[in-house]
Amino acid sequence: MEIDMTNVASSEEYLSGKVHARSMAAKMAQWDSEIAAGLMNSTRYPELGYTKCVNGVAAAIPGDANNTFACNNIDLYHFLSHAQLGSTQGQGSSSWGWTHKRSGREFVAIGQFDGTAFVEITRRGKMVYLGRLPQYDAIGSRWREIRTLGDYIVIGSEAIKHGVGYFDMRKLLNIDPKNPKIFDPQADLAGWFGELPPYTTGCAAADGYVHDAECLVYRGPDKRYYGRDICYGYNEDTMTIYDVTRKTGNFTSIISRTSYVGARYIHQGAVLDRNWQEFLVQPRTIFDIRNLEQLKVTGFYQGQTRSIDHNQYIIYGYNYQSNYGAGICEAGFFDIYPEDDQAEGGGLVAFLGTWSSYAHFRSGYIYINTIERGSFIVKMTSKRCPGQGGAPQCKNDALLRFMSAERRLERSREFCARFTGEADRVQEETLGEYAQAAGTPTRGIKPRISSACACLPTPTA
Repeated sequence: MEIDMTNVASSEEYLSGKVHARSMAAKMAQWDSEIAAGLMNSTRYPELGYTKCVNGVAAAIPGDANNTFACNNIDLYHFLSHAQLGSTQGQGSSSWGWTHKRSGREFVAIGQFDGTAFVEITRRGKMVYLGRLPQYDAIGSRWREIRTLGDYIVIGSEAIKHGVGYFDMRKLLNIDPKNPKIFDPQADLAGWFGELPPYTTGCAAADGYVHDAECLVYRGPDKRYYGRDICYGYNEDTMTIYDVTRKTGNFTSIISRTSYVGARYIHQGAVLDRNWQEFLVQPRTIFDIRNLEQLKVTGFYQGQTRSIDHNQYIIYGYNYQSNYGAGICEAGFFDIYPEDDQAEGGGLVAFLGTWSSYAHFRSGYIYINTIERGSFIVKMTSKRCPGQGGAPQCKNDALLRFMSAERRLERSREFCARFTGEADRVQEETLGEYAQAAGTPTRGIKPRISSACACLPTPTA
């Protein structure tokens, strides 16, 4: 259920930065412990070749649990460690792809602790290492953000003297893979900006810290804002929508601030269709944004494996979401961190595994960057989901029969109306009742209840 925060101040914990500080401390402690345990030493992870997903498993090295990956609808094509990609310290972060328009060749820029690595993806789904752009200062950074701007990639980082760099990806076209090139972090940049230029013409700072944002020219049903520059801000405790059409002065025009029941740290999300902006998807929550001033929560996603949801990108109606230790998942999944598969709930609630993915390539190859290991290339074999393309596929299982029983049907309808809007607040005892009826443990029951709710008989007049 949504909570209108437009005229409500954030709590002291968010305003003071305490929530952010706790999250940062947890991440740093997690990564420091992995370094101490040798898990960030990527030389321990061997190169892996094509491995088909068979019966829910891609056994890249048969008999080796740490190189056997749970999967569905996705095959592994290639894996290279950070060390094989020229990094001595690994610790992967953001990444992004680039396609050379004339030839169709596909490349990836890979964020690492000590710089940015470059690979080309061949037609067979193999990565070819071409070189790297070391960072300017010897002190590395665990955060590196990368995006494309035409034929250039834009690289930003909090690293000392890093600034914002622009690198011309066309420099990669004629490199001999037998002699990967180490680019100069100053001479080989098309542009580098520390302070000026570029310069800021204004700042929309009224809602404080913004973790991520998606800024678009608004195309959607809210006629009041059609054609204006709109930013969807993911601001820790609120989903904040800005009108940034005016770009001069310290001026902030906030259209709405919305939170929801169960929100802990609103981190990132994406508009479902940039060309007609009606819905916005966060890792767990779906917003109806047809009225930019009054957002509505219309859906809730409950994963079946314990993990922390992270960066996601929507491409032609499919949501490619990195779930740290659970890997990339949606209509299919590929778990790149098998080390935690035996933990309670099927995973660890920790900042490990995959940081981000890139699935925009026309070839269908999906690139995944991971913190500890390195780079994966995978490809979907099917995008079919249960119930896709029409009415839900209703299985006549014990749970649906229990909820559909005539004496219980009205109560089940009331429960489902509350569940779909407030899944986080549903009492565990109630879930246990339905789980017992279905003969299953409470863990993983939410997706099954969601499916059963969609299949309940509709009331007749």
